[in-house]
Amino acid sequence: MLAGFLVYRYVFQPAQKNTDASPSKVANESTKPNPEKVSNETYSGERVTVANQFSIKVPDGWQASISEVSGFKAIMFARPEQLSSLVYEANKPANISRDGIASWSGLTEHFFVLAADTPQKFNPAEHQEITSEAFTFDDATVGLKYTVIKHANEATRWGGLLRDSEWQGRTYIYTKDGKQIEAHLALYPSAKLDIAFFESVARSINTNASQ
Repeated sequence: MLAGFLVYRYVFQPAQKNTDASPSKVANESTKPNPEKVSNETYSGERVTVANQFSIKVPDGWQASISEVSGFKAIMFARPEQLSSLVYEANKPANISRDGIASWSGLTEHFFVLAADTPQKFNPAEHQEITSEAFTFDDATVGLKYTVIKHANEATRWGGLLRDSEWQGRTYIYTKDGKQIEAHLALYPSAKLDIAFFESVARSINTNASQ
Protein backbone atom coordinates (compact mmCIF):
# COMPACT_ATOMS: atom_id res chain seq x y z
CA MET A 1 0.00 0.00 0.00
CA LEU A 2 1.31 3.39 -0.82
CA ALA A 3 2.56 4.81 2.36
CA GLY A 4 1.06 8.12 1.63
CA PHE A 5 3.86 9.82 -0.16
CA LEU A 6 5.24 7.69 -2.85
CA VAL A 7 6.12 5.33 -0.24
CA TYR A 8 3.41 3.26 -1.72
CA ARG A 9 4.10 -0.27 -2.29
CA TYR A 10 2.43 -0.78 -5.62
CA VAL A 11 2.56 -4.04 -7.41
CA PHE A 12 1.79 -3.22 -11.00
CA GLN A 13 1.02 -5.75 -13.64
CA PRO A 14 3.32 -5.52 -16.62
CA ALA A 15 0.58 -5.62 -19.15
CA GLN A 16 -1.26 -3.05 -18.82
CA LYS A 17 3.68 3.49 -5.69
CA ASN A 18 5.25 10.70 1.46
CA THR A 19 7.37 13.51 2.73
CA ASP A 20 8.53 16.06 4.94
CA ALA A 21 7.26 18.44 7.42
CA SER A 22 10.13 20.26 8.80
CA PRO A 23 11.39 22.39 5.99
CA SER A 24 14.85 21.15 6.99
CA LYS A 25 16.72 21.26 3.71
CA VAL A 26 14.01 20.01 1.47
CA ALA A 27 16.12 18.52 -1.23
CA ASN A 28 17.37 21.13 -3.59
CA GLU A 29 14.00 22.79 -3.82
CA SER A 30 15.86 24.79 -6.40
CA THR A 31 17.09 26.17 -3.10
CA LYS A 32 13.66 27.82 -2.76
CA PRO A 33 11.15 26.32 -0.30
CA ASN A 34 8.22 27.68 -2.31
CA PRO A 35 9.25 27.74 -5.98
CA GLU A 36 7.26 30.11 -8.15
CA LYS A 37 4.73 28.67 -10.53
CA VAL A 38 6.30 27.47 -13.77
CA SER A 39 3.75 27.28 -16.56
CA ASN A 40 3.75 24.26 -18.85
CA GLU A 41 4.23 26.78 -21.63
CA THR A 42 7.87 26.94 -20.57
CA TYR A 43 8.57 23.42 -21.81
CA SER A 44 7.58 21.49 -24.91
CA GLY A 45 6.23 17.98 -24.68
CA GLU A 46 3.47 15.53 -25.49
CA ARG A 47 0.14 15.51 -23.65
CA VAL A 48 -0.87 11.94 -22.94
CA THR A 49 -4.05 10.49 -21.45
CA VAL A 50 -3.95 7.79 -18.78
CA ALA A 51 -6.85 5.31 -18.62
CA ASN A 52 -9.31 8.05 -19.62
CA GLN A 53 -8.87 9.46 -16.10
CA PHE A 54 -6.46 12.34 -16.60
CA SER A 55 -3.88 13.78 -18.93
CA ILE A 56 -0.43 15.21 -18.31
CA LYS A 57 2.20 16.89 -20.45
CA VAL A 58 5.32 14.71 -20.70
CA PRO A 59 8.44 16.82 -21.36
CA ASP A 60 10.48 16.24 -24.49
CA GLY A 61 13.32 13.80 -23.90
CA TRP A 62 11.71 12.11 -20.86
CA GLN A 63 10.87 8.43 -20.46
CA ALA A 64 7.52 7.33 -19.07
CA SER A 65 5.56 4.12 -18.49
CA ILE A 66 1.77 3.92 -18.25
CA SER A 67 -0.39 1.43 -16.35
CA GLU A 68 -4.09 1.29 -17.15
CA VAL A 69 -5.07 -1.81 -15.19
CA SER A 70 -7.85 -1.67 -12.65
CA GLY A 71 -6.39 -0.68 -9.31
CA PHE A 72 -3.42 1.19 -10.69
CA LYS A 73 -4.09 3.80 -13.34
CA ALA A 74 -0.88 5.75 -13.41
CA ILE A 75 2.09 7.11 -15.28
CA MET A 76 5.63 6.78 -13.92
CA PHE A 77 8.55 8.83 -15.16
CA ALA A 78 11.75 6.81 -15.54
CA ARG A 79 12.18 4.05 -12.95
CA PRO A 80 12.60 4.35 -9.19
CA GLU A 81 16.11 5.52 -8.32
CA GLN A 82 16.64 6.76 -11.90
CA LEU A 83 15.20 10.26 -11.80
CA SER A 84 18.53 11.71 -12.89
CA SER A 85 17.94 10.07 -16.29
CA LEU A 86 15.02 12.45 -16.90
CA VAL A 87 16.72 15.09 -19.01
CA TYR A 88 14.63 17.67 -20.80
CA GLU A 89 15.64 17.88 -24.47
CA ALA A 90 13.45 20.19 -26.53
CA ASN A 91 12.29 18.71 -29.84
CA LYS A 92 13.28 15.18 -28.86
CA PRO A 93 10.05 13.14 -28.57
CA ALA A 94 9.37 11.62 -25.18
CA ASN A 95 9.69 7.83 -24.93
CA ILE A 96 6.32 6.64 -23.63
CA SER A 97 5.40 2.99 -23.08
CA ARG A 98 1.91 1.64 -22.35
CA ASP A 99 3.16 -1.81 -21.35
CA GLY A 100 2.63 -1.29 -17.64
CA ILE A 101 4.75 -0.29 -14.64
CA ALA A 102 7.04 -2.73 -12.86
CA SER A 103 6.49 -3.24 -9.13
CA TRP A 104 8.64 -1.48 -6.54
CA SER A 105 8.59 -0.76 -2.83
CA GLY A 106 10.48 1.13 -0.18
CA LEU A 107 11.73 4.68 0.25
CA THR A 108 13.05 5.17 -3.25
CA GLU A 109 13.37 8.31 -5.32
CA HIS A 110 10.53 8.35 -7.85
CA PHE A 111 7.96 10.45 -9.68
CA PHE A 112 4.55 9.14 -10.71
CA VAL A 113 0.98 10.34 -11.11
CA LEU A 114 -2.13 8.25 -10.48
CA ALA A 115 -5.89 8.41 -10.45
CA ALA A 116 -6.41 7.53 -6.80
CA ASP A 117 -9.22 5.18 -5.83
CA THR A 118 -10.51 5.55 -2.27
CA PRO A 119 -8.11 2.97 -0.72
CA GLN A 120 -5.16 4.62 -2.48
CA LYS A 121 -5.81 8.23 -1.58
CA PHE A 122 -3.04 10.01 0.22
CA ASN A 123 -3.68 10.05 3.96
CA PRO A 124 -1.86 12.81 5.87
CA ALA A 125 -2.57 11.04 9.16
CA GLU A 126 -0.14 8.27 8.23
CA HIS A 127 2.87 10.57 8.52
CA GLN A 128 4.64 11.94 11.57
CA GLU A 129 6.27 14.97 9.90
CA ILE A 130 4.03 16.66 7.37
CA THR A 131 3.11 20.14 6.17
CA SER A 132 0.66 21.37 3.55
CA GLU A 133 0.12 24.43 1.37
CA ALA A 134 -2.04 25.48 -1.56
CA PHE A 135 -0.84 24.41 -5.01
CA THR A 136 -2.26 25.91 -8.22
CA PHE A 137 -2.39 23.83 -11.39
CA ASP A 138 -2.18 25.22 -14.92
CA ASP A 139 -5.96 25.05 -15.42
CA ALA A 140 -6.36 27.29 -12.34
CA THR A 141 -7.55 24.42 -10.14
CA VAL A 142 -6.30 25.07 -6.61
CA GLY A 143 -5.20 21.89 -4.91
CA LEU A 144 -2.85 20.93 -2.11
CA LYS A 145 0.82 20.12 -1.82
CA TYR A 146 1.91 17.94 1.10
CA THR A 147 5.54 17.68 2.08
CA VAL A 148 6.63 14.75 4.23
CA ILE A 149 9.97 13.93 5.82
CA LYS A 150 10.93 10.53 7.12
CA HIS A 151 13.90 10.08 9.42
CA ALA A 152 15.53 6.80 10.37
CA ASN A 153 13.09 5.68 13.07
CA GLU A 154 9.93 6.12 11.04
CA ALA A 155 11.63 4.95 7.85
CA THR A 156 12.07 1.43 9.23
CA ARG A 157 8.40 0.83 8.45
CA TRP A 158 9.33 0.92 4.77
CA GLY A 159 12.64 -0.85 4.92
CA GLY A 160 14.76 2.06 6.08
CA LEU A 161 16.54 4.94 4.39
CA LEU A 162 18.62 4.16 1.31
CA ARG A 163 21.01 7.06 2.01
CA ASP A 164 21.22 10.45 3.70
CA SER A 165 19.63 11.21 7.07
CA GLU A 166 16.10 11.65 5.75
CA TRP A 167 13.78 10.91 2.84
CA GLN A 168 11.51 13.62 1.44
CA GLY A 169 8.20 13.14 -0.33
CA ARG A 170 5.92 15.65 -2.01
CA THR A 171 2.35 14.85 -2.97
CA TYR A 172 0.31 17.18 -5.18
CA ILE A 173 -3.45 16.69 -4.98
CA TYR A 174 -5.69 17.66 -7.92
CA THR A 175 -9.43 17.21 -7.33
CA LYS A 176 -11.92 17.90 -10.10
CA ASP A 177 -14.84 16.26 -11.92
CA GLY A 178 -15.27 13.78 -9.08
CA LYS A 179 -11.70 12.52 -9.46
CA GLN A 180 -8.62 12.79 -7.28
CA ILE A 181 -5.35 12.79 -9.19
CA GLU A 182 -2.14 12.62 -7.18
CA ALA A 183 1.41 13.37 -8.29
CA HIS A 184 4.07 11.85 -6.06
CA LEU A 185 7.66 13.09 -6.08
CA ALA A 186 10.14 11.51 -3.66
CA LEU A 187 13.76 12.52 -3.21
CA TYR A 188 16.73 12.38 -0.87
CA PRO A 189 18.44 15.64 0.14
CA SER A 190 21.55 14.77 -1.85
CA ALA A 191 19.58 14.60 -5.12
CA LYS A 192 20.67 17.17 -7.68
CA LEU A 193 17.34 17.70 -9.40
CA ASP A 194 15.36 20.76 -10.48
CA ILE A 195 12.29 20.37 -8.28
CA ALA A 196 10.66 23.44 -9.79
CA PHE A 197 10.69 21.73 -13.19
CA PHE A 198 9.16 18.54 -11.77
CA GLU A 199 6.46 20.69 -10.21
CA SER A 200 5.76 22.34 -13.56
CA VAL A 201 5.05 18.86 -14.92
CA ALA A 202 2.70 18.14 -12.01
CA ARG A 203 0.89 21.41 -12.70
CA SER A 204 0.00 20.20 -16.19
CA ILE A 205 -2.38 17.55 -14.76
CA ASN A 206 -5.88 17.88 -16.16
CA THR A 207 -8.98 15.68 -16.10
CA ASN A 208 -9.80 16.93 -19.59
CA ALA A 209 -7.64 15.02 -22.06
CA SER A 210 -7.86 17.79 -24.63
CA GLN A 211 -6.33 20.41 -22.33
